[in-house]
Amino acid sequence: MLKISIIIPCYCQSQFLDETLQSVLNQTYTNWECLIINDGSPDNTEIIANEWINKDQRFKYFYKENGGLSSARNLGLDNATGTFIQFLDCDDAIHSEKFQKAINKIENDSNDLKIVITNFEMFENKIQNTNPPFCELSLERINFDSFLYDWDMNFSIPIHCA
Repeated sequence: MLKISIIIPCYCQSQFLDETLQSVLNQTYTNWECLIINDGSPDNTEIIANEWINKDQRFKYFYKENGGLSSARNLGLDNATGTFIQFLDCDDAIHSEKFQKAINKIENDSNDLKIVITNFEMFENKIQNTNPPFCELSLERINFDSFLYDWDMNFSIPIHCA
């Protein structure tokens, strides 16, 4: 069974962390580990993270001095043990079937698929109040030229889509 490592960098957004971690715990695919990376956040990140690591051993907590988003993600990558990586920001949530559907696609693809990109919805304040995404995902957009030349102008997706 393929393992997924979820890497969640945290800095000054602890008010969203419970919902984010609950969306991980709600996954129908169960072979995952979740690395919560506290990037020197002065808020309640550590307290909240400790509650979750006491709930489920698949949650792991790491603290580092503030170094920015990339360094926090890199610490997660250095400690990840999964076959696949899922980046997730601490103010985002993922659909409960995201991992199961992605793993099914990978296992059933005859072309040795290495990445799955999913669509997304946006929400403000409450997860139940969703808005359409700010860009339309399509197979025509998921290519090298779009990522290189159109990124952040005509096309961009949140990090958790891949």
